[in-house]
Amino acid sequence: MFTPKTGTNLPSSASGRALASGSRRRTSVGGLAGSPFGVGGSRSNARSPFANPSGRNTPTLGTPGTALGQQSQYCIETYGNALPALVKEALTFSEKSSEMSVVLSSCGWAWLVTGRRLLVWRFTNEGHLPLAGTPMSRSGRGGHATEFRELLLPQSDLAHRAQLVVLRQPDSSQLPSCMAVSPEGNVRYWHSIAHESSYAEITTELQGQECDSLLYLSSRLGYFLATTTSTCLLLLPSPAPHSSQPEVSVRLVKAPAGLLGGLSRRVTSLMFGSLPTQSPEARLVRVVCRSSSAGGVEVLVVSAEHLQCWHLSPGSSSDSLVYQAPLLQLVSQALAAKMQAGLGAAGGTGARGPACGGGGVWLLDAQPQPHAPSQLVVLVAALHPARGSELTLALAVVESGSCPQGVLSTTLLQQSDVPPSLDPPSSSGGVSDDSAPPAPLLQYRLVLASCTAFVHTPSSVIAVPCSDATIALSVRVALPAPGDRLLGTGRLKGHALFFSASQGVLAVTPPGGAAPAGDLQLQRCASLMPSSEHGVLEETFPQGSYQDLPDAALALSRKLLDDTPATDPRWAEVGGVGGGGGTTHSLIITNQIRDKMTAHKFYLNFLHQTGLWGQLGLLGSSGDQARKTLQEDTQRLAFAAALRARHQQHQQLVDHAIAEVVRERGDVVTGRLTAADLFYWRVSAVHDIVWGLSRALQQVVDADVAPRDAPGTLHTTASLVLALVRAATAGGRAATAGGRPAPPAIPSSPPTEYVPWTASGGPRGLRTLLIALHRNIVEVGIGQAADAASRASLYASLVDLADVILAGYQPQLTSLLRPADTAASAARISIKLRGAQYPQALSLAEKYCDYRVLVEVCDAMEDTQRLHGYMEHFSDQGFSDFVFRWFLETGKRGRLLSYGRGGSGPEGGEWAAQLATFLKGYAGLEWLHQLGSRDFAAAHESLKQQALAETAYLARKKTLVSLSKLCGMVASAKDAQEDEDDEDVTQPCTDQDLPTPDHARHTRDDVGEDEPDLLRAEEELILYQEQLPQQVLAAHNLSPDTMRVLSPAHMIELYTSEDNVCATELDFKKALELLSFVPRLEECEALKLSIWVRAALRDSWHSLSTDAPLDAISGTLLFRTVELAYSQGCDLRDLLVPVEDLLAAEDLQPLARDAGFCFLVRAGYEKLTLLTA
Repeated sequence: MFTPKTGTNLPSSASGRALASGSRRRTSVGGLAGSPFGVGGSRSNARSPFANPSGRNTPTLGTPGTALGQQSQYCIETYGNALPALVKEALTFSEKSSEMSVVLSSCGWAWLVTGRRLLVWRFTNEGHLPLAGTPMSRSGRGGHATEFRELLLPQSDLAHRAQLVVLRQPDSSQLPSCMAVSPEGNVRYWHSIAHESSYAEITTELQGQECDSLLYLSSRLGYFLATTTSTCLLLLPSPAPHSSQPEVSVRLVKAPAGLLGGLSRRVTSLMFGSLPTQSPEARLVRVVCRSSSAGGVEVLVVSAEHLQCWHLSPGSSSDSLVYQAPLLQLVSQALAAKMQAGLGAAGGTGARGPACGGGGVWLLDAQPQPHAPSQLVVLVAALHPARGSELTLALAVVESGSCPQGVLSTTLLQQSDVPPSLDPPSSSGGVSDDSAPPAPLLQYRLVLASCTAFVHTPSSVIAVPCSDATIALSVRVALPAPGDRLLGTGRLKGHALFFSASQGVLAVTPPGGAAPAGDLQLQRCASLMPSSEHGVLEETFPQGSYQDLPDAALALSRKLLDDTPATDPRWAEVGGVGGGGGTTHSLIITNQIRDKMTAHKFYLNFLHQTGLWGQLGLLGSSGDQARKTLQEDTQRLAFAAALRARHQQHQQLVDHAIAEVVRERGDVVTGRLTAADLFYWRVSAVHDIVWGLSRALQQVVDADVAPRDAPGTLHTTASLVLALVRAATAGGRAATAGGRPAPPAIPSSPPTEYVPWTASGGPRGLRTLLIALHRNIVEVGIGQAADAASRASLYASLVDLADVILAGYQPQLTSLLRPADTAASAARISIKLRGAQYPQALSLAEKYCDYRVLVEVCDAMEDTQRLHGYMEHFSDQGFSDFVFRWFLETGKRGRLLSYGRGGSGPEGGEWAAQLATFLKGYAGLEWLHQLGSRDFAAAHESLKQQALAETAYLARKKTLVSLSKLCGMVASAKDAQEDEDDEDVTQPCTDQDLPTPDHARHTRDDVGEDEPDLLRAEEELILYQEQLPQQVLAAHNLSPDTMRVLSPAHMIELYTSEDNVCATELDFKKALELLSFVPRLEECEALKLSIWVRAALRDSWHSLSTDAPLDAISGTLLFRTVELAYSQGCDLRDLLVPVEDLLAAEDLQPLARDAGFCFLVRAGYEKLTLLTA
């Protein structure tokens, strides 16, 4: 049944490399703000139980022991040793969709599974000494060592999972052993992870079943393996002699088949009645093991419907099934009672809870109570009885020491914490009977710590107190990094541990945990600043010890940025408490941001006035980084203010982006709060909007939409992002200029790299997102742009984006190379310009090619000759285009167009060609430039193209057509005159050679024969639209002065519609004439039939006499229109529709059933046939 395999000699893993590690220490920084439920609870000055007094790390995000936020009295902090280098590498270079899982064991070891790689390391050293002869690395400050190994898992076609790996360390002085099972059932056992190539391997015959979990029972029982269909096996490794490989024996766990083998099951049947045997394909939920008072081990197997308790004894070849209880039935009954009680309290009537049989109720996970191992806490999902497909999560506690007869307590989670509602089932009768829950529910898992249950998914954590409350006061604990994901969990010393893909091991401290106090002390100092309480500063930083100043300064700055409005009742309703000391009391988001900007400005003034800003500069790289981050917080506030100011202008786009960001963060819109409230509340992460815009933009780019949509959205997004980044940069410059001079920062050796937040890398960094936007414009926008104006605007966006992207590299390179002259000169340029020291400013701008300063100074000095000299000197660098763009941006269009005029003035037309190229994308200015340069033919063409493309306003289209015709006439006359002058040079002129009046219109072919036809057609269409009856325009809310350009089909509709109550044969004749402007033949024929049908419906045919049919029909609108067309020489054979088609029209069917109507129409058509024969 089982096929053993021998180990193979594998190449040595990378566990022998020197890996980075560090000590863990909880810093004094509150860090990032947390969930939308605010930062609440009091903080004490006691140290965290996770804090390590030895060693300290640089307080950066992800440093072990760093507090990352406190949310509703739940504090999140990094825990344990620093991650090994290979673990960081695996996390960094893995894709978000890749299969990766982690287990944090109670013995202090952790392992990560990615592909076939198994990375094992000790994440905490509490209670353990470094192992002799173990590959390890130490932190640079005397921290603990980190043991690390890398193993190779068995071959598998399915993704390996960390839950199928177990490490056991019986002696703290030795490296642990490892048992790993592939999803197909291939077992690999290492007696010691110190020897990667020495292992035993065996294959279990599971007949296609997939393994789910692996647990260690005892040294004599081995390991307990369970499949997804609740099949259970025991894996027992034998001790390995020094001369051979260890061996693993496998046997199936099953109840004895003897006479008394089913005794316990029959006893259970006496209590619950006849119970069906658990299906061999029952879905596994959880396996839990515990020691038995009778010796051996008890294993609880929770499946989709039942709870089985097995008693396993060492040395026994048979297993005992103690009991099997219908857990789903018990939980469903208790949940139904609890929900019924809740509905009754809310005034509901007639609603029933979940069915007793368990339909619409699913068991998701189970864990033993930490303080009472015999009690089992079960995570349950159920359909809400009163709201159809809406889901409810609950925690049920059962006593598993003996066969449970009921549920001890049931706790319902808040409705805001449940997963999205289910789609209505396709089959009748409600939810399918399949025991497998819907896919969204499979992500929910349970971790118990003390009296708190943590319900978590890969992207969210919900803390629920274990009580028998109808509705639990649960708290959503937001992850520190937006878009982060949880790869695994664990429990150690009564605390819940989570492994984050971006932060490593995180500990969630329940209420009563310690909190850093340095930032609170600094907040106290800031509040006492007006009274100059320097004694408070000395108390906070005794004996000039400012080592904690950077952390405290940044923590208070982030609190100011992420403070919630103190007087907003909506935040109080969801438990949001401001952490910035009441920074804002406004209820309007715009005013909230303004208040935060004011508070942050006062805070920076406080740091300058008390000398703390200068002290930051004396602390080396950490203090210098803190000063830069404080300035960046000012930029974030300016960024948020600019975004809010443009929110209304780009309402749909920004709302979509905000929804994407809030959803990715895991925030839930609760109560009366909106997604905008949750987003603008966290100003420290306001730059996430760029990621949201990129998501919204990508949906447009990937969608199958008209070619104009993608370029338009790209241009709008680029313009918005550029405006926001520029506003942030301008806000930072203003804050820097308004601050007091401070001592320069002490240079670090080697220099510390500084990357501004506006140029950050990574998947969500602004630099990465701007590059992606630039790439989308190049690859999608330019190719789909429909006209030159769109392409020109996109090219302008490309230039601006490239400018922002490249500008972001300057401070980064400056921080590494430290070119002092560059920074000093850049500062001097702005100083000289503000002080009207124009010669010095020009000198520096020429040296560093600062085009904007050159143009601004020349314009301020009105030195046109100098500006022309720069245009010639930098002609190969596009300086003239920069000058043109500057004039355009500053609204000096007259100066811009003067560069294209002819003559010998100061700007005498020498830049006309370059200006013409520049204005290719600005149609509104291009024809003015062409008129100024007396190129009437080109102006005629430009105006004609604008006229043909104009659809917004009829009046503007008429003006463009008139101007185009006028330019065309002038161009033709000018060319005719030039031709005559050439003839005068070659031969004398006679009277016969004088031009006729029509000669000027037909001499020149540049305008072409088809171009007047196009303009003439546009003129005729304009005339038809202007002749629309006044009552029709009023009925459709159209004003003659502001109405848009209507299509020929639309005008036909208006001329013949019922709104034209006074329609005559002249109106219908105009509708027939408009058919010549309809390009598609099928549409033209359909419109023609519609015109004649509407003409026939205008009269009452029942009252017409059939004695004299021709006289009777002569007064109808139908035949009056025919008579008018015939009198004007129209070809009736082309104008009329066949009588059969007319009588078969759907709208004429009520009349067509009248024999008199058919007779009169056919008689009229017969007369017309004779006339046209």
